[in-house]
Amino acid sequence: MKHVAEVFRKELTENAFISRIGGDEFILLLPLTEHSKKDLQALAQNLIEKINVPIMLKGKLTQIGCSIGISIFPDNEFNDFHTLISYADQALYASKEAGKNRVTFYSKFD
Repeated sequence: MKHVAEVFRKELTENAFISRIGGDEFILLLPLTEHSKKDLQALAQNLIEKINVPIMLKGKLTQIGCSIGISIFPDNEFNDFHTLISYADQALYASKEAGKNRVTFYSKFD
């Protein structure tokens, strides 16, 4: 978790809100006015690459996997924070099912 937190600290802007919600899952909130969908895709891919760099953990070289699910407000039809998070979670699990180390945007049509 320390490695992931360090990557977030180095790679995200000061306008990013980061919170660990349990286990190995984090929420990142970014103002969309500062990021296009293309920018978010590039940022997410960069985070995956940085997190996947092998690290020493208890004397063993270890590589951490990372899957990312993204939900964008107001692109999807909802008007509350809980639905935004639920959609991101659905996208996250779609990323994991597709083979991990991927980025998936929520779409109600998927």
